Amino acid sequence: MVKFFVYFLIIVLVFLYNYILAGESSILMLYALIFVPVFSAIFTYPVKFKIEILFQIPSGELERDAIADVNLTIKNKSVFPVPFLIISFVEPVNLNISHPGNICIFLRPMQSKTITVKYKAKYRGVAKIGVENVVLKDYMGFFKIPLLKDDRKKQSTGEIVVTPKLINIKPSSKILRNSNNVKEDTENPSESLLVWSGEPGYEFREYVPGDPLQKIHWKLSAKYETLMVRKNEGSSTGKKLLIIDPYINAAEIERDSLKDEKKQNTEKILMIEEKILEGVIAIANINAAFGKEVDICLLEGDKWNKYSLKDEKSISWLKHKLAHFEFRKSSDPELSRIPSIDILTRDGDKRHSQIGDTVIFTGTEDDILANEISKLLSSGAAVNLVMVEGFNDNKSEKRDVLYSKMMLDNLWVIDVREDLNKAFL
Repeated sequence: MVKFFVYFLIIVLVFLYNYILAGESSILMLYALIFVPVFSAIFTYPVKFKIEILFQIPSGELERDAIADVNLTIKNKSVFPVPFLIISFVEPVNLNISHPGNICIFLRPMQSKTITVKYKAKYRGVAKIGVENVVLKDYMGFFKIPLLKDDRKKQSTGEIVVTPKLINIKPSSKILRNSNNVKEDTENPSESLLVWSGEPGYEFREYVPGDPLQKIHWKLSAKYETLMVRKNEGSSTGKKLLIIDPYINAAEIERDSLKDEKKQNTEKILMIEEKILEGVIAIANINAAFGKEVDICLLEGDKWNKYSLKDEKSISWLKHKLAHFEFRKSSDPELSRIPSIDILTRDGDKRHSQIGDTVIFTGTEDDILANEISKLLSSGAAVNLVMVEGFNDNKSEKRDVLYSKMMLDNLWVIDVREDLNKAFL
């Protein structure tokens, strides 16, 4: 609109100049200005049909912090140059893009250019990536011709699923120990070592000087970068039970950050969610790697469901599942923060099995969660609580009031910026 106004103003000024001075040169200049848009359209519009656009859009799953490349190739098959091509890319919330904003290129006759844009996965979820639009603009900037119609729009974008990152925590992490029955090496009682169940009748622990070399499990040792020794110690210990508190108090985060922008508040919530899910996957993965079955409880819709994880395939399934997991942002008095005892004690077709070593992950500490944990503790369950806090949170006083009198086996407080491998040691 501004360009048309300036163009019209120039014509008026040239016309007045011509009217006052009656110069021949000013008349020619006036005619040239009048016909400039026509010539600009003549040399631009036919090029539209001689531009070929090719896309390379990845699809499938992408782990957090991984990178996906989107390639856009544009070929000018015309004998005329392409004035300006304005290219815009899709910018999803949960991915960072290497070229934000519009990209403007110029093509000579018979020239082609390839533009590569990198998408880095930042947060879990389903994301659309690719080319938003390609617009051909004339020399004067008066006309904008979209080159992507409905059929091309479908080809220019793709959908990927960003899964939480799989973090390999150390086998010596304290959170992996059984709360009720931590086994120690009888030969080295001074070393409190984690014992892992593996093949039936076997367990694993970290190597200590003096252990026979033939008992080292080299495959597991290479994977976790620490020597693991296999011991014949009979039956395995009970399963761990992982529970995700589905409620994230978004209103509290916003009150604590009144000066922050809305986007920053949203990112804080996403970072807390991401840390919770990564902690769940990390514990489930290392248990499954050592042959220990793990149960996990998820609130899906209005129903709590319990799943068993026992191998690498089930961990991949869990990552995909948690990529779509929805936390609750609004306070609902009827929302159950942890499953009922009936669900927790269910083991396949068995409805009254013993509750395993329970680990609850939460991003919101309040009286409601504390009361539900108290009921779980009264049933005789061993409860470990993992709290994920945002930036500059100072809630130690509140935490003492809520949980100091509860018989928790362990309380883990993790900052969103903290390394899980160090946090669980």
